[in-house]
Amino acid sequence: MWGSAPPPRGAAAGTSRSAGQFSFYVSCDINLQVRVKVSELQGLLPSTRSHLAGPAGCLGLLADHTAGLGFDATWPHVSNSPAAAPGATAATGGSVIGISAAGSTEAGNGTKAGASVSNSTSALYVTAWLTSCGDTLGLEMETAYTRCHGGAARASATASGTANAGMKGAVGGGALEPLLGPRDGGAVRTPAPGSSAARGAEGDATARWNEWLTFCVKYRDLPRDAQLVFVVAEVTEGHGEALVGSSVMPLFSKRGRLKTGPQRLRVWEGVPPCTANPSSTPGKDPLAHRDRLGRLEHLLARLQRGEMAPGGDWLDSLTLGEIRRLSQLDREAWLTRPELRLTVVLPIFPYPVLSYQHVSYMAAVAAGPGTSGTGLAATSTASSKKDAAAALGALPSPDPSVSGGASGTGSIIRLMDPEVGRDNPAELKAQKLARGLQRGVLDRDLKPNSEERKKLQAILKLPPNKPLHAEERALLWRFRASLTSDTRALTKFLQCVDWSDAAEAKQAAELMRQWAPISAADALELLSPDFRAEVVRDHAVQALQNHDPDELSQYLLQLVQALRYEAGDGSRLARFLVARAAEDPALAIQLHWYLFCELDDPGFGQRARALHTSLQDTLERRAGHVGLAVKDTIRRQVDLVKQLKAVIRELKSSKIKAARATERLREMVSESGPCGELTALRVPLPLDPNIVLAGIVPKECAVFKSAMLPLRLSFRIEAAPFNWRSQPLAADGTGGLTRGLAAAHPHQHQHQHHLHQQHHMHLTRHHPPGGSPSMSSAAAASGGSGSGSGSGHHHSLHAPPADPLVLLPSRTGILPAPSGAGTGGPAAAVAAAIAASGGAGGASHHGHSFSHHGYGHPGEPGPLAQGGPAPILEGYRCWLIYKKGDDLRQDHFILQMISLMDRMLKRENLDLRLTPYKVLPTSCDDGLLEFVPSVPLSAVLAEHRTIHRFLALTQADPTGPFGLRAEAVETFVRSCAGYCVMTYILGVGDRHLDNLMLTNDGRLFHIDFGYILGNDPKPFPPPMKLCKEMIEAMGGQGSEYYKQFRMFACEAYNILRKRADLILSLFHLMAGASIEAIRGDPEKAILKLQDKFRLDFDDEAAVEWMQGLINESATALLPQLVETTHRWAQYWR
Repeated sequence: MWGSAPPPRGAAAGTSRSAGQFSFYVSCDINLQVRVKVSELQGLLPSTRSHLAGPAGCLGLLADHTAGLGFDATWPHVSNSPAAAPGATAATGGSVIGISAAGSTEAGNGTKAGASVSNSTSALYVTAWLTSCGDTLGLEMETAYTRCHGGAARASATASGTANAGMKGAVGGGALEPLLGPRDGGAVRTPAPGSSAARGAEGDATARWNEWLTFCVKYRDLPRDAQLVFVVAEVTEGHGEALVGSSVMPLFSKRGRLKTGPQRLRVWEGVPPCTANPSSTPGKDPLAHRDRLGRLEHLLARLQRGEMAPGGDWLDSLTLGEIRRLSQLDREAWLTRPELRLTVVLPIFPYPVLSYQHVSYMAAVAAGPGTSGTGLAATSTASSKKDAAAALGALPSPDPSVSGGASGTGSIIRLMDPEVGRDNPAELKAQKLARGLQRGVLDRDLKPNSEERKKLQAILKLPPNKPLHAEERALLWRFRASLTSDTRALTKFLQCVDWSDAAEAKQAAELMRQWAPISAADALELLSPDFRAEVVRDHAVQALQNHDPDELSQYLLQLVQALRYEAGDGSRLARFLVARAAEDPALAIQLHWYLFCELDDPGFGQRARALHTSLQDTLERRAGHVGLAVKDTIRRQVDLVKQLKAVIRELKSSKIKAARATERLREMVSESGPCGELTALRVPLPLDPNIVLAGIVPKECAVFKSAMLPLRLSFRIEAAPFNWRSQPLAADGTGGLTRGLAAAHPHQHQHQHHLHQQHHMHLTRHHPPGGSPSMSSAAAASGGSGSGSGSGHHHSLHAPPADPLVLLPSRTGILPAPSGAGTGGPAAAVAAAIAASGGAGGASHHGHSFSHHGYGHPGEPGPLAQGGPAPILEGYRCWLIYKKGDDLRQDHFILQMISLMDRMLKRENLDLRLTPYKVLPTSCDDGLLEFVPSVPLSAVLAEHRTIHRFLALTQADPTGPFGLRAEAVETFVRSCAGYCVMTYILGVGDRHLDNLMLTNDGRLFHIDFGYILGNDPKPFPPPMKLCKEMIEAMGGQGSEYYKQFRMFACEAYNILRKRADLILSLFHLMAGASIEAIRGDPEKAILKLQDKFRLDFDDEAAVEWMQGLINESATALLPQLVETTHRWAQYWR
């Protein structure tokens, strides 16, 4: 936001700073008086130095100074005449210049003066005032007198090296202490008066005041060039008052920020203050001229002001200890330094205070056209002109051609207005009154004219996250009745409703119920955090109830995140999700894992736990046998993940190499190993419940060569989906039966237990864990009669289908088994499954669907309803990857977006042959991934030099293009175009040849989505990853295939632009999710994504834009250098 208005008493209180926002105060709103705390003076006084020097002949004036422009005439100067020297040297008050009460100097013998120093009593005080443009603001303020601790006794002790040890470490860091904080973790302690610590505190400073001075000037009245002037004076017994030195400090930095906290100022000895700007007696040296401690103090001050990220590599306990040590050494060194330093403390506000003054037009005219925008008018004589010039210095520009301009010419004055972008409250009040007059009358015959219709169409085309202006809201409200037939207009209309007005909210709710049905994209937008009204969110849920369950499962991740913005745990959205999950087992399993991953979220975990409990109760009490089966399946899936976690933990604790890790993995998951129950596991796959895992194959499992030790797992699968309505004879994780079903149906379950034991023993008696049982035996054991519930291709028992996976609605992770892995064939397994489900009856290609997910309808016998589990599908395996140590939720979200975009393109008959492999996070640091056999593009080029040679191993065709099958080349071209467009839209970063994968049939796809939305660890990344080897595989930039690549990319880009509203709504719902790229600054993330769509372009301009991006990516040279660097880094690693 632009700024936060302070409370009525200025900066006395503040609000917490939200993420991604910069909060500040403006000086014109701070109704507090200016204050400063004069802390201490360090260094040797001139009189002390003269005593240590010895003979009076060695003394003299340190320097002759003349009063220049801006010097205060009330303070005496050093005379240029030689006659003044004896009087100056004879002064015994501790100053270079001795001034009597009458103002005359006293001459005397230098030896006597030195001898009388120890017997003299002197005191110091500080005078401070504010100046601007050379003039004094308000009144001067003075501190109390304090005794000078810089006498001869202390000087002699310092010179002889016998200083009191109690002064060491008694005070700590001095001015750095507020920045470093207390060393012992508690509050900063002030030593008691008279104690040894207090005497030590006095001993390391010449004088100490610790007194606050309050000026009559308020912060709101401070001009930009305001300066704080300090003058140190000494009063000596019998010799009157003398000037010690002065210092001048600007109150605002060069960027217009009010200075706060401790300030160490140089004291210019014997020199009156210069109030010009810039001053010749500045209290601060330039940063480049400061010592090491001064630079560290500057960094700590920046950290305290919030200009640096907290923590950091350089700031740790060792660094803070070293800074304290250097600070203590610095304080001790100042005991003998022949110069003075004044420490003051300025008030600290909750937020930064920026200089800002209200400037009227007359003040700007009075300042004249040649006035500089810096606000420095020290040479000006006209008072009004000086005031205006000082007021105009709110935000100076470093460009003199903008802020200052040439003398006598016009100039641009830059002013910071915190209310830029906000609506005028007077206009809002007028519009509210006008809407109040129209609220009671709804003219359904009121139609917009042609000009108003164009404006309405432009409003309806705005992105979903763009706020509406007051004029746009008024236009939508006026023609609300004529917009009810337009489904796109509902979300825009609801944005213009004042939900705090009960009458207006009631009318909007009634009109909303009369609106045309809205799309899923609009319903998701109404569930975003922008719409908090309960009636609006209920309407969105009602709209989702009319959509297909398959479409609902595509957006389930975002619907779970939308629960963050509900008013309570028992919202209509929560009840809707639980009710749908009770009807659809696959949706219930998916919902379980989404909620399971959020249980530890500090802000959402409690609500996720409540919904998870509600889901389990609903499955157990109201979903019947299906619910019990689903609940037991979830329990066994959780047990599976626990077993895999135990395997990873064992492998990491043993610290063995990858080759030995594979052997250890196979030992652990073997039938006699500690995780041997996995060989008898029967559970639907968590990634895809349509596939039933039927035991792990230990000899086909392996461990990847990676620090995380990801596991590649191979499972046998059943030939048909899981039948939820048959009270399944399912084994639990230990080979026993499902306890929940046995408890619910004890007698029937015992009978089925006996049959299942006979069937299971028959399948495994003659087959070791590494192999698979024969399907002919399984078919005999699972016979029965019945008919299939679906229509489709009919297959005879004696004529098995050509596709052995015909009964599986999806094929996640299913691949042919290694040669020699089993004895039977896949056709026999499918024939047995068909025979078990009804002999020669029909079988649908998508199985027996229940809510379109492969489950039997209520009252209808599903596949294998009269027998046990489906037979194992010989010749095929389900390959998975289990990864522990990485948060896969961001990868899962990006792959969901890629899969959704792929469906959008296929609906427009554009198949780009993408590979959106499935990922399922099972917690915040582990998850399952679908295994896709592929080779990194870096390995392809390292071993085969070109992509053509790699594809020729499996796709060779002498008559085809480049000696390859034409279909393989086209697959490569299409997949390259698809991923180039999608990774550009999603801003996927860190693209190199190690995370670009290539399959044997020519499909290219991306993995590892750790950087999104433009974040990239590499400098100056191209818009998309398009290396020269990929272009050469298409035949070069002039080939027909490269032209097809560009055509596919442009066509896909325009198709996705038309559905940008849905993609933006899905991203908006993820604003609170545990994805740092979005959660850190959701508004910025949505704007980045919106910018990639270029919604301000028409189709022709978008094609031209995409062509330019492709050209830029294809000809970029820096990515080639970065790729070479990455390759060498991987080699040496």
